Amino acid sequence: MRAMLVLRLRARLLLSYAVVTALLVAAFSQMAVGLMHTHEVVASVGQEELASFEREQRVYVAAWALELAVRRGVVACEQRDSSAATVHRAVASARRDLQTALGAGTEQLDAGFRASAQDYVQYALQLEQAGTCESMLSFPLRERRLQLDEVLTTVWSERTRDMRLAIQAKEDHARAIGSAALSSGGLFGLLGILAAGVLALSQARAVSNSVALLSTHARRIGQGDFSPLPPLRGPEELRALSLDLDRMRARLAELDQLKSAFVASVSHDLRTPLARVREALSLLGDGSTGPLTPQQARVVKLAQAACEREIRMVTSVLDLSRVQSGQPLQRNAGASVDQIVRNVLQDLAFEADERKVQLVYEAASKPVRAPIDDPLVERALSNLVSNAISVSSAGKTVRISCELVSRKRPGAASPVPAVQLSVADQGPGVPAHAREWIFRPFASLEVGGRRSTGLGLTIAREMITAHGGELSLADTPGPGATFTFWIPLEDPASPGGRLDT
Repeated sequence: MRAMLVLRLRARLLLSYAVVTALLVAAFSQMAVGLMHTHEVVASVGQEELASFEREQRVYVAAWALELAVRRGVVACEQRDSSAATVHRAVASARRDLQTALGAGTEQLDAGFRASAQDYVQYALQLEQAGTCESMLSFPLRERRLQLDEVLTTVWSERTRDMRLAIQAKEDHARAIGSAALSSGGLFGLLGILAAGVLALSQARAVSNSVALLSTHARRIGQGDFSPLPPLRGPEELRALSLDLDRMRARLAELDQLKSAFVASVSHDLRTPLARVREALSLLGDGSTGPLTPQQARVVKLAQAACEREIRMVTSVLDLSRVQSGQPLQRNAGASVDQIVRNVLQDLAFEADERKVQLVYEAASKPVRAPIDDPLVERALSNLVSNAISVSSAGKTVRISCELVSRKRPGAASPVPAVQLSVADQGPGVPAHAREWIFRPFASLEVGGRRSTGLGLTIAREMITAHGGELSLADTPGPGATFTFWIPLEDPASPGGRLDT
């Protein structure tokens, strides 16, 4: 199963990467194609336009050389510096060079330019046939040469301009191709980046939210809350993991129920022998079996205190099982909070005397009565006071205070009147990391050099919560710890049933 989950997750991640990779490859391909087209355009400029320009340039140079030969011949004939034969040879040589330039490959030359160069050849042949010097000095042929010169110059200028425009057009075309390639490549690249961001964000959000929710569920299960887990929305792999976690939660819930049933069963089985031990110790203490020495009487009192403490613990465990099973509280509408406190002080007086700890009670300004299950509240308070005595050193004081307050129930719109009891000791206090952890069942905590493990605080919180109240560790300055709980003065099952105080 785990291997299948890993394979599915790997396939999903590979698919996400494949989409991004495809977009980036498309961007690279667009840019590569654009560069290839640009290279082709640039190559066409070199292969076509420049090659044609070079051919026309050779023809133009040859024609201009013929023009220069004729001009020098005219000057020579006018000044008679050279013979007619020399002038004739120079013109004939320039004419042959022009014919050679017009030979191979001239079919691709511009028609007007080729016609102008051929006219120069015909002009030179006409000079040679009529006698070079005589023809050069004749007015019609001189006018003809000037016309040919003007036409050749004009045609070459136009060809140069056309060549420049053609090259510029190719450059513009290449630039347009490059811009289009960069634009499309940039677009695909941007889409790739956006797709990568969206995929990464969606995957991270789906995974992180699901993992955070799974972490919350696991932490809740670790804290002893075995209520069913809600369905998880997220990747299939994490949904499967959530189902595994829920199955584990169900199994732990079964084990927790078995543990509670076992503890309740053992506690119930211990009540009868503990009651017999209490009765036997009572007979010894009141002298029914004969007088006791002071030392024996003290030992009997110690045994009675220990027996009463165990009986309270067993009874508390049974009451906790009753509360956790959902059975209704046996509320006493006129239960006296002061009487509950006095009962606790009386039961723990011997234990406090043994540790030389002073118990002080600060009552409310007037008697307080509340609709409570007084045995449960008494046991909750007894657990708190007993813990406070156990962590206090000789000469210290444990202070119990009672007051009327207003507290707001979870989900309620307005606060309700409540009675609040606080138990403050002068012991070493509770470390910050254990402020909530100490309320867990069988929590182990080293206090004052002694390791304490038990159910006292767990039982107390469950019993107070069953009354619609709340038990917490107050954040008070100075040494010691202060545990505070409050109980509403109204029965939550009977709205408006407030009692007089």
